[in-house]
Amino acid sequence: MADVFDLWGLDVKPIDDNINHYSFNLVGQDGAGKTSFMTALMNTMGKTFTCGFEDRFKSVPNIKVMQFNKWKEFLEFKKGLKKGLKEGRALPFDCCVIDTIGEAAKMGKEHIMNLNGWTELKGDQYNIVGQSITDEIRELRKLGFIVNFVSHDKSRELTTATGDKYNQTVPDAMNQIKHLVMGDCDFILYLEVVNETDEDGDKKEFRRLWIHGHPMLKLKTALYGMPNYIDYTNVGEGVSKFLAAFNEGVKFTQKMQDDGMDVSNPNSDNNVIVEEKQIITGLNEDTLPDFEEEFEKEPAQEVKEPVKEEVDIEILREQVKKTRDAMLKTMEASAVKDIMRSELGFVQVSKVSDANKLKKFINKHN
Repeated sequence: MADVFDLWGLDVKPIDDNINHYSFNLVGQDGAGKTSFMTALMNTMGKTFTCGFEDRFKSVPNIKVMQFNKWKEFLEFKKGLKKGLKEGRALPFDCCVIDTIGEAAKMGKEHIMNLNGWTELKGDQYNIVGQSITDEIRELRKLGFIVNFVSHDKSRELTTATGDKYNQTVPDAMNQIKHLVMGDCDFILYLEVVNETDEDGDKKEFRRLWIHGHPMLKLKTALYGMPNYIDYTNVGEGVSKFLAAFNEGVKFTQKMQDDGMDVSNPNSDNNVIVEEKQIITGLNEDTLPDFEEEFEKEPAQEVKEPVKEEVDIEILREQVKKTRDAMLKTMEASAVKDIMRSELGFVQVSKVSDANKLKKFINKHN
């Protein structure tokens, strides 16, 4: 029998194309359809049930819910589950959705505080509570379930290094379980309702699922080559589009690996591949480097004093660069440069210090 842990035989693994092996946290607005989308997506992976920690599943179609009103009930459910497995019974479901993880954490926190007679948390008690909740949820994976999360969104105020304050959207979960809902997850997605008016003045409503590049929320994706977002009008359409984007991302990332590119940092909201940017954008090899070189040759222009920003200016600049790269796929470089000069005042994104101009550019061209 070959040595399973043979370091001398260790080689680079191909990019995993099995979506069952990836973990998701779907964050979103109230009423956006988070539960319906996650349930439909998980049903493509296997038979799915939901651990429901809120009383709002009465009108959600095609969902099987194990309802919990107290953390103790969840612990008793797990105890019975482990007893059944010990007796040799097979798991009746493949996938489990924790909906919502924020409310589950609140129940867990209240349960532990009551057990210990704590009226408030102090010092290490925060971490003790957070680790206990994390361990209980992670145990579901050890029992054999595919486990994913649904989260409400919330706004928190952050302060930049220069002292400016701005609001950022984050998952509604206590900070002490961030490794569970962020670190453990391969994808952090954001779902919102979009209302637009067409040229005839008719209003239309649809859902927008952000995969990466959201200007106000730090998202996470395990793959390159996926779009910033997908739009859909019904859940089936949304799931089909996401699965297609996932499969394309697997192929794109695999090609990057085959071509010797660095794919060690899969979080596309943070990664920047400096040397081979054409691989990220999908442009021809000779296009983007020449375009970037022309940026540097642009004559210097007077830079206006920066205004107080509602969001981190660097986040906006990176989003503009991604928007620009997407435009280059369908437009001539000269046309893109003209648009940037007209709307931003500069072709070099690093010289733009007006946050409002950056946000307008992002909203207009995405």
